[in-house]
Amino acid sequence: MNHIIVADDFSVNRKILKSFLKDMKEVTIHEAADGFQVIALLEQFDIDLVLLDLVMPNKDGFAVLAEMKQHEGYRHIPIIVQSALSQNEYVMQALKLGAYDYFHKTLEDSILEDTLVLKVRNAIHSYSLYKQVQEELKVKQFYQERLRKDLYVASLVQRRFLPNNIAGSMFTIKTLYRPLHVVSGDLYDYKWDEQKQNVVGYILDISGHGVATALITSALKSLIEQGFGQCNSPKEKIEWLNQAIMPYCYEDFYATIICFELNFTTKMITYASGGIHHFLYHSNGKWQFITTPGSPIGLYDNAEFQQHSFPFQNGDEVIFFSDGIADVLERPVVLSTDANGSIESWKALCEAGKVRDDVSAMGITINMESDHNIHPAIRNASSV
Repeated sequence: MNHIIVADDFSVNRKILKSFLKDMKEVTIHEAADGFQVIALLEQFDIDLVLLDLVMPNKDGFAVLAEMKQHEGYRHIPIIVQSALSQNEYVMQALKLGAYDYFHKTLEDSILEDTLVLKVRNAIHSYSLYKQVQEELKVKQFYQERLRKDLYVASLVQRRFLPNNIAGSMFTIKTLYRPLHVVSGDLYDYKWDEQKQNVVGYILDISGHGVATALITSALKSLIEQGFGQCNSPKEKIEWLNQAIMPYCYEDFYATIICFELNFTTKMITYASGGIHHFLYHSNGKWQFITTPGSPIGLYDNAEFQQHSFPFQNGDEVIFFSDGIADVLERPVVLSTDANGSIESWKALCEAGKVRDDVSAMGITINMESDHNIHPAIRNASSV
């Protein structure tokens, strides 16, 4: 049902206008003799159109127009103003104030009736479309807010997958994790094995940035926890994951990874790459940019991967990172003299919006100043 206000201080004029609209279906007409009655009807009913006389006692049509346009609930209701032929300047003023349309009361009755009915139908149809769009926007905003909350919870869950920074007596680990949006396609983990005296870990970067990528990240986290414990070397882990990830591959999906081991008995770093082609190594006061060959995982079930090793000494540092850092710079420039400062600099880049990808990094500083007494927090690091 459409509700129309007919506002005129002369009852005979209101009667004539109502007679013109009598054949319109699903229309209820409310009469008003002045502007105060118009406002009262607006407060009482869900009005779809106002036929408004500009010259009325107490509160005239101009005051009603101004008040309606300032009110959030009324400003979009169409207003058709009526005036005499000699009041063109009033019509122009009303249109400037936001009136939808106008008509002259002094037109011949048949012409006025035909014209008014068309104008009323057009105005009601226009307002109906506006209300429909507003309802659709409300629904859209509801689901957007719901999605925002769901993504926020998902981001908290993702962060719970990640191990904390470690400050131990043999090494320290400082990490960086910055999703491009709310959820991330990056994942990393590490574990200290007290019996083997080694720390093993990985950084995984899944293509894409959306919800699907985050879901796959969660699934791969479970896969990795199940499978990596059965693999001895970084190369074996990547070979195993390349096969295990195949059921999750679709369209252009793939992942990149680097796996590593720092053995404190042999003092050797061993690593293998599945598409993350670089890491940084700091020794004797110099940073080295290490290239790591290897194809992404999830593309070819017969892909081959290589494993490499080199010795480390006390005070050396290594930073592993996802492509979010590598892509933004021609070559990942170290912005500090140590791993901790470099990661803090990369964090500042992310916060300044300089990086357009998910970012993860793991900086490891070797600090063999005492016997193999490991910080208790390391023993509680999540499994790899």
